[in-house]
Amino acid sequence: RYVSVVRTPDSSYDWFLKKQIEAQSTSDGHCEPLYDLCYLDGAHEWTIDGLAVLLVEKLLRPGGWIVLDDLTWTYASVGLAGADMKLSEEERQEPHMKAIFDLLISQHPSFTELRIDADLDWAWARKAPGEPKRLRIDTRQSLAGAVLMRMRRIMRARQGSGR
Repeated sequence: RYVSVVRTPDSSYDWFLKKQIEAQSTSDGHCEPLYDLCYLDGAHEWTIDGLAVLLVEKLLRPGGWIVLDDLTWTYASVGLAGADMKLSEEERQEPHMKAIFDLLISQHPSFTELRIDADLDWAWARKAPGEPKRLRIDTRQSLAGAVLMRMRRIMRARQGSGR
């Protein structure tokens, strides 16, 4: 009852976020924040998810968090060919979500508490305009992290085997 999972099979999540901004916009052009948390497990691609982060920021309440999944994932790590996707070798090798975190979120004045959970391969950012910037990198393996990593491996194995 506290969480709404949004999946958009017929459109892009960027379009969903656009529609949310329209619905939350006042007559004077102000967007009323709507969400306390956004977990972005999307395309893992600079163009799509970079825009998504900027749209989410408008919809995120002060004190709210955005979480990026698969921070260090790359196209090369899963063997996707650059020619097939029209990607340069640099685009295949670079983790797009890490670039989004470093260049869009970390530099954004509204995101002031920044966390990297190396165990989960997640990055967290809290929208708290006016607070001093803080970065915490957690490299300890927590029980929750170990369980989640194991669950991810099982789910990926099942998806790969068609189960």
